Amino acid sequence: MTFGLMLDMTDYHVDAVYDPKDPYPLAACGVHLVPGIFIPGPVLLHRRCLAAIPDPDDVELRPASAVRRRALDADPDDQAGPVLKVVRWRLARLYDRRIRRALASEWCRG
Repeated sequence: MTFGLMLDMTDYHVDAVYDPKDPYPLAACGVHLVPGIFIPGPVLLHRRCLAAIPDPDDVELRPASAVRRRALDADPDDQAGPVLKVVRWRLARLYDRRIRRALASEWCRG
């Protein structure tokens, strides 16, 4: 099973979500979140959400900022120009890299 790690704009924590493409995805802890792609500062992993993952040995965690950015770019109602799309791409890439580093350094499965 794969979970996407996505920023929740309501509490600025990174949650494990079932479907990162959903406009308001459901987190593993049961809360619907308002997704984002970047905030300045450290990446804060939502411990309650990660603890709610069933059978953590069979789970793959993937950063999902880039998935969310692609969903924003594909939205027909989104009026973003090429500059904003490039900025979104860069910020999502940076945030996904920061999520990977936070996972490697902070979260242990034991």
